[in-house]
Amino acid sequence: MSRNQSKRLRELEARVGCLTEVVTLYFADQSTIELKGRRNFVCRLLGRLSRDIDPCSEEGHQLDLIRQSVASREPDGAHLADMIRALLNSP
Repeated sequence: MSRNQSKRLRELEARVGCLTEVVTLYFADQSTIELKGRRNFVCRLLGRLSRDIDPCSEEGHQLDLIRQSVASREPDGAHLADMIRALLNSP
């Protein structure tokens, strides 16, 4: 691979990396899980709460993990996962 191709590949990888988002969920047993998705996927999960979501789907699995977690860390200090957890665990 030429030097120019290597540079282009690194630039592409950097651009694609910023299109993904990682949310770290913390659980009562001190374990952690990282949820990865396209940018703003947690915001889209919040918007889907009012709709029926198949519990066997990826979104259903992600929502179940958020419901079971006790804290989270999101990019830029956001708290959307905390809001989802509060809504899912409300009476």
